[in-house]
Amino acid sequence: MHGYNTRRIDNEIKTFLLSDDNEDDPYRYLEKINTNYYFIIQPQSIYINNEILVTINFDNSNYPFRPPKQILIRGIDYMKLLTSNNIIQKFLDKFTTITCLCCSTLMCRNNWSPHKKIRDLLDEIVKIISIRKRVVEYVFAKNITEKYFGFYLPIIEFI
Repeated sequence: MHGYNTRRIDNEIKTFLLSDDNEDDPYRYLEKINTNYYFIIQPQSIYINNEILVTINFDNSNYPFRPPKQILIRGIDYMKLLTSNNIIQKFLDKFTTITCLCCSTLMCRNNWSPHKKIRDLLDEIVKIISIRKRVVEYVFAKNITEKYFGFYLPIIEFI
């Protein structure tokens, strides 16, 4: 099983190496250290304007039959980013069809399947970071509206 795991990961890594010629590809593979694989996301999004270091640990994960053991985004556990608080949940309920960030991601075993790839995980990470940044904009817009206008203005709906 471990041999298949490594072969599958190596084959997926090749797609990133081949895409180096494609400057429009937002994902770059950096290196492997032990069971950790390092990627850079260069998002092409107005909501994310910095490079993001993503570390994916496949140690004992039974990949591709299960999601990776751990994903770190700039050293922060991805599962912590998927934890909703009251503010995030209100935003999700009001502006998206997502009921739970964690349950809607590939890290949830119910959503994972062997045809999912590293690229799918990186796409999802960009989506989750965008949602979390939108939540911050929502909170700031709501606070500014209440503080400076004192009454409802539809600013929040336009961001």
